Order: sequence, then structure tokens, then C-alpha cells
Amino acid sequence: MAWGVDEIYLAATERAVAWAAGSPFAHISYLVKDPVASCDARGDEHRHSVGEQGLLVLRGVGSPQGFQSGRMPGAVHWDGLRPDAGAAPVDAAVGAQLQAYITQMDMRGLDAPDAFRAWLREVSLRLQQPLMFYTASTFGGTCDYDYALTYSPTERLHATRFDGLRPCSPTALQSGLACLSITLPTSYFALHERSFNWASRALLQ
Repeated sequence: MAWGVDEIYLAATERAVAWAAGSPFAHISYLVKDPVASCDARGDEHRHSVGEQGLLVLRGVGSPQGFQSGRMPGAVHWDGLRPDAGAAPVDAAVGAQLQAYITQMDMRGLDAPDAFRAWLREVSLRLQQPLMFYTASTFGGTCDYDYALTYSPTERLHATRFDGLRPCSPTALQSGLACLSITLPTSYFALHERSFNWASRALLQ
């Protein structure tokens, strides 16, 4: 069975929510603030929070080839997201690391382009808070790729490494969310369950 996500995460501050509500992403923006809803009945080892202010999630932002951003109605492709004129270049070292990871996973073309990365950094600077872009895809239990880019506003790549089919800890999701002050005790993330009720958390109700 195939699964994948292409999402942006920020703490749901008043500034971030106001930005999302007035942006072209309002229709794919969601507020997850209830800690109970971000947990599961599997036991305490899977219990986690979504941070003190909750999470603002922009779903379906990424590659036209992405599992979610390539299929989800209203998705926003990264090719159209560019920083303002005169923006500083992105970190070449991070770009090289990302390209090496995507090449290693044999998923060429799914490394975030420089202009999109500069745009992510610009949003983080504008909102004065950390931001995370996360993209992953699996098929039949095998991971195609799994990485996160975080901006605080310093850019950092988080890429999941594997021991055979087993992901090494911490995963890209775990280390990426840690930059938003969210701790995942395990690789389990309630928001990535197929049964998670997104409709009730839509920013536009």
C-alpha cells in the first residue's frame, strides 16, 4: 500500500494563523490544538503532544510528483513558491546533502529546489518562528524517501537513515519536530494515521 505526505508545520501562533488565513494556503491549512486528539489508545509509549500552542499544518505543499502534493485537490506545488527578489542564496552545503540523500534513495527530482527552500526560510523569518517542511513516501512497506527541512531561520536537513528496512532513530520526523519543541517518543505520529480527522480541524470551516 502506498502512503506519503508533503506538509509544512509551524507552531499555531496568532501570527502564523493570521498569515495562513490570508494566504493562498488557507484552503489546505489545519489547526491541531487538542493534545488528546493527537494521541492514540496504543499506550503511553506512543503518547505525544503537538506543542504548547498546537500545530498549524499546511497539507499538500511540495513536488508535483509528491504522493500528497501531486494528488490532493487544491495542492500547491513548490515550483510556484519563490522568495522576494534579492533574497540571500540558500545554504549550498544543505543543498548538497539533500541531493546526495535523494540520489542515494534513487528518487531524483524530489529534492526541494533552491527557490522553494529560500521561500521557506523567508516565511520563517517573516513569522519570526521555526518552520518545518516534511516530505516522505512509502510503497509496500519500503521507504522511497523521508526527509525534513527546518528553518529557525538557519536551514538544516533531517534525513531518515535505514538499517535494511528498519528506520534508524531518530527519524527525520522526530528530529525535525524537535526543532518545533515537539518530542515524539517513538516514530509514531498521530497526524499521520489514515483515520486522523482532518476535516474537523480545517482553518476554513
